[in-house]
Amino acid sequence: MDINKFEKINKNEYKLFLSNGNEITLYDDVILKYDLLITRKISANDITKIMDENDEKKAYYLALKKINRKMQTEYEIRSYLESKDINVRIIDSVIDELKTQNYLNDNLYTETFIKDSINLSNNGPLKIKNALIKKGIKLSVIDEHLSKIDNKIWIQKTRKLIEKKASISRDSKYIFKAKMSRKLNTLGYLSEHFTCNFDNIKINTKNNFKEKATKEWTKLSKKYKDKELLYKFRNSMYQKGFSTDDINSFLDNIIL
Repeated sequence: MDINKFEKINKNEYKLFLSNGNEITLYDDVILKYDLLITRKISANDITKIMDENDEKKAYYLALKKINRKMQTEYEIRSYLESKDINVRIIDSVIDELKTQNYLNDNLYTETFIKDSINLSNNGPLKIKNALIKKGIKLSVIDEHLSKIDNKIWIQKTRKLIEKKASISRDSKYIFKAKMSRKLNTLGYLSEHFTCNFDNIKINTKNNFKEKATKEWTKLSKKYKDKELLYKFRNSMYQKGFSTDDINSFLDNIIL
């Protein structure tokens, strides 16, 4: 049948008006491949094949548009195309083409993701690993790239985090270490990445202690008296991680 008219509807899509009254929409790649602009004819036998190839082009451009916005993993693109109800055979073909053209490269993605996480976030290796697993990256690929990161990098990152928090902490050193350890574990660091950084950490425990002790004494003295007050106060300050010497020194001044 003849093609009576080509009408551009998008950047690379055309509507074809056929002599039998039907209309079909094709990508320019498909039109050029089958010389439709030159012959201006299309057989009924070829339409199914051409439309199938056009569906593949549609899936390809959908995937490419998403990749151009942001780097994607193979799993992410497969999931995206599946959400568009695209045939599995077409998805497999599109992914193979994108991988051949290096638009999809899970190794490069993993390397880039780890570098960005190190430079732009506070996340440690375990959190980075979990994020990559959710993106469908194989464990072997993740482990290979993480193994290339020197342990000193993670130690340096946790040192900066510890020093920053220590400068504004109002806790005893004991409590600060406990809280910070939990925080760093949550961020995906192992104890080997931060334990050594607590050795030389400086916290103004004297001022912190005096402030907390005064507040605690004032609160407890409203409820308790004499020996019971002393017992409650000592127990509370011990639990907050303060030393016996600091507690006794405070009580000596209070009693005096």
